[in-house]
Amino acid sequence: MKFHVRTMTADDVAAGMHLKTTAGWNQTEADWHRFLASHPTGSFVAEFAGEVVGTVTTIAYGTRLAWIGMMLVDPAHRRQGIGESLMKAALEDLEKRDIRAIGLDATPMGRPLYERLGFRARSELNRWAWNRQASAIAPEPPSRTPGAIDLKSLLDQDSEVFGADRSALIRSFVETRPERFVVSSLGASRPDYGLTRPGTVADHIGAWVADEPTGAAAVLEALVGRSSAPRMIADVPSDHPFAGRLLHASGFRIARDLTRMYRGPWETPPLAGDVCAILGPEFG
Repeated sequence: MKFHVRTMTADDVAAGMHLKTTAGWNQTEADWHRFLASHPTGSFVAEFAGEVVGTVTTIAYGTRLAWIGMMLVDPAHRRQGIGESLMKAALEDLEKRDIRAIGLDATPMGRPLYERLGFRARSELNRWAWNRQASAIAPEPPSRTPGAIDLKSLLDQDSEVFGADRSALIRSFVETRPERFVVSSLGASRPDYGLTRPGTVADHIGAWVADEPTGAAAVLEALVGRSSAPRMIADVPSDHPFAGRLLHASGFRIARDLTRMYRGPWETPPLAGDVCAILGPEFG
C-alpha cells in the first residue's frame, strides 16, 4: 500500500469527521478548526488513492507543552504504518518549534505505538458517562456572559492548574457558549469552575477544576443542569480523591480508560490536584 502524509487543511475536515464518526468519537467540526487555527501546519492527514485514511492533530500551549490528538486511521487501512507515519510527522513539526514536552491521552490500542516513539505513561484516566432520562431533558438555558475581569483571573489560575497557558483555547469555548461556563466560590480557597463542550455524541464536561468537594459538586450540578444533551461524559484522573465519587452519586458510570503519556521533560503542576476532569483527550 502506498500512502503519503501531508499537512491537513480546512478541506480535510469533512474526511476527519467521517473517520471520527466511524471510531465513535465525539468531536465537532469546530474542534477540528480550532486545531487548524492554533497552528495551520501542525496537523496532518494520510492519503491513499485520493482519499484521507488517517489524521493526527497538534495544539501547542506556548513552548512549554503541546498536545497530540485525533490519531485516527480508517479500520480498512490499519497495521500498514499509517499511524506511525502520522505521529512522526507531528513530532517532527513540534520538535522544529522547540516544544519542551509533548503529551497525549492513549487508548489501549494506541499505547504500544506511543511507547515505541518515546512516550511514557504518567497517569490513568477514567471516562465517566451518564445517559439522561428522556423526561429529564430540559430546554437549552439562556445565555450568560461571565465578567471579563473574572474570566481573566480564572484563566490565570487555569495556567497554574494545567501547567501551561491554554487561555486562548478556553476563551474560545467560553465565548462561543457562555452559558456552558460555571464559576462557584462555595467553600473554596480559590474559585472553582467548569465548562461543557457540545459534541456529536455527548456533552463533554471539562475542564472541571475545584480544590474541594463542596465547590466541585456545585459546579457539576450546574453543568449538568445547563446541558440538554441526552448523554454527558467526563475524563477524570483515576486517583482523584472525590471527582469520581461525585460523578457516581450523580448517576455517571465508568465507560472506558485512557492513559496519559508524555515525551520530554514535564513536571506535574503544583495545582494539578484541582483537576476534577480534563478538557479532553484531544486538547489535554
